[in-house]
Amino acid sequence: MSLIATAGDTITTNHGCDVTTTCLDGDPRVTVMGQPVHYVGGKATPHSVNVGDKCPIHNPTLAPNSSKVFVYPAGAPTQVARMGDNYSPVCTGVITGTKNVTVFAY
Repeated sequence: MSLIATAGDTITTNHGCDVTTTCLDGDPRVTVMGQPVHYVGGKATPHSVNVGDKCPIHNPTLAPNSSKVFVYPAGAPTQVARMGDNYSPVCTGVITGTKNVTVFAY
């Protein structure tokens, strides 16, 4: 079980240009500690990624995970985001920090 991630929670990008960013999207109908729950397909806040000697901006979406808890942000079910979930294969970012200390999901 892992803590559920919400909008504004910390992502460690594993990029040299911007080392951290945050979860951008959240389902406003489902909140934890007043923050909308982040979900698979939700975006990370735009950040820079190393490409050679340049640092272009990208805005990855959360990859599918193994959560058994779902939200319906666009009318279709999708898994909630949790600490440790990642944005691969496009981004190597991992959700590493949350304000939520009480709500867990499998």
